Amino acid sequence: MMWTALAICIAVVAAFLFLPFGIEIASGEGERRWFAILAGVHVPVPKRLTRAVWRRFAGKGRSVQNKKPAHGWMDLTSKIRRILSRQESLSDAIRLEDLKLAFDLVVRLMHVLRIRVHRLNVMIASPDPAWTGMAYGWACAAVSILPAEWPVAVDVDWDADVPGVVYRVEATAIPAHVILALFRSLGKRFMPVFLRPLFDHS
Repeated sequence: MMWTALAICIAVVAAFLFLPFGIEIASGEGERRWFAILAGVHVPVPKRLTRAVWRRFAGKGRSVQNKKPAHGWMDLTSKIRRILSRQESLSDAIRLEDLKLAFDLVVRLMHVLRIRVHRLNVMIASPDPAWTGMAYGWACAAVSILPAEWPVAVDVDWDADVPGVVYRVEATAIPAHVILALFRSLGKRFMPVFLRPLFDHS
């Protein structure tokens, strides 16, 4: 019995660390749907939850004025919130080393993030035919530099006034790869000095 429970625990941990997690967003016919990708399984996200998250992200939720600033690597998130709430200017909040840390972290995370486009259909339209033509040219140029395996289509509707887009896009990452990227980027800043040379070439 004990070995069975241990095997189940190991399987759960392995599934969490080495199977993809992420989100998928699909839009079409005036409706946007969200899916959470949990260990490779697509789970629909209730619309009420997505609206609540968006309101919180947009700053319409709980006030951050009375919150104490975070310490360590979470301090960067605290600074961004203070900037968005206009409690601190951008030049006072962000130092050069913060920018270097953020850039290094973004680069590492982009390497482990897998973006897959299942469908992307863009319809160019506007009340001004001249602007429609220019936008269509820009869109075609942008599509030409995208990965060839992405199913992207751009069309133009000279009779419509409002552009439209139909898409289905997912972004996933393996948690083990994300943890390793976070450790390589943030760990060197907080680990003991004698251990840092081990990660200088990572």
